[in-house]
Amino acid sequence: MFHSSPSSRSPDPVGSPRQMATRNGLAGPRPDSSGRTVLEGAFKLLEALSGVENAGLSQLARLADLPKATAHRLLTQLAALGIVEQKGVTYRIGSGLRRLASPVRPFRWLLIAGRKPCHALAVASGADVSLSVLRDGEALTVLTESVTRGLVFPEPTALPLATAAGQILLAELPDLGPPAGFSDHEWRRRRAAIRQHGIAFDRHEVINGMCCVAVPVRASDGRVVAALAARVSAGSLPRGLPDTVRRSAVAISRHLPEPPLPVQDRRCAH
Repeated sequence: MFHSSPSSRSPDPVGSPRQMATRNGLAGPRPDSSGRTVLEGAFKLLEALSGVENAGLSQLARLADLPKATAHRLLTQLAALGIVEQKGVTYRIGSGLRRLASPVRPFRWLLIAGRKPCHALAVASGADVSLSVLRDGEALTVLTESVTRGLVFPEPTALPLATAAGQILLAELPDLGPPAGFSDHEWRRRRAAIRQHGIAFDRHEVINGMCCVAVPVRASDGRVVAALAARVSAGSLPRGLPDTVRRSAVAISRHLPEPPLPVQDRRCAH
């Protein structure tokens, strides 16, 4: 049997995470003069930055209980990795760390499948189009598209469950109560209609002057994994828009990966 020796192993590719971390001084638990490891110091700085919008070197060194020279060295290394951003003499959390921590990161598969159909729907209808998922009992919009603003991946914010998209997602969770503005009786009737017809409407119920239609996006095993919605500023929905939204949802479903997919909410598993 052939046994590889250290010299026979393939080196890490140039630019690999290990090489980048080693080059920037973040690899390994190397302690400083106080016994604190480099990673401990880096996490102390990130904890300090998480509590402020931006801060200067002296403030961060004080909050992290680090020597100023050590804080400067670590911040420089973190900035090289995109974990921290430097603007003039101040620092803030970088886009690289925000992407890693984003609540929509687990739904990348949905963004890939939904990008083209959402764009086509926005162009064809002139409506504002959105894809939303249910996570921890809240509806989160992970993608929006409009003719005026183009494709946007917004910072996830909770969508009112009384919206058409929220109703589509909530209809899959019988254990949760009705959305705001619905009595238990009203919601039972509305939920039954949504599950029977596969569509939900919001006609000025959430925002005056705004009409919305939403349909479920299903995985190949039939599970609802998202809601596709189209919203217009009008007194009523344009004729034919519900059918157009349905066709777009089918197009998204065709591009979804095969199960198992991450479920939209832990309480959705049947």
